[in-house]
Amino acid sequence: MAVTSLFDPSGIAVVGASETPGKIGYEAMRNAVKFDGPVYPVNPSAEGTAFDREFVSSVTDIEDDAVDLALLCVPATVVPDVVEECGEAGIGGAVVFAGGFAEAGEAGVRLQR
Repeated sequence: MAVTSLFDPSGIAVVGASETPGKIGYEAMRNAVKFDGPVYPVNPSAEGTAFDREFVSSVTDIEDDAVDLALLCVPATVVPDVVEECGEAGIGGAVVFAGGFAEAGEAGVRLQR
């Protein structure tokens, strides 16, 4: 992974994007749309748009191969699956916005590893 995926991405996918103010997926989208490049809201249970962008159900459904950063706003238990999907989609960088890892006990420690 090149550091540019994190600090100078070509495109961003916000996984767990939301239209509900106060949710981390909403806040991440609100900030990401200020980016000067493509931004995709990703949420398998959402329909319509978020910040005037069509929801997609998975990062693997994004047809634009310019996405190289994913902001993960999902529960810790699904982070490993989403990271795997990001790899399948060729997304080289991810930032995880989730609690429930080591601070949550032994199960969280195992998940974090």
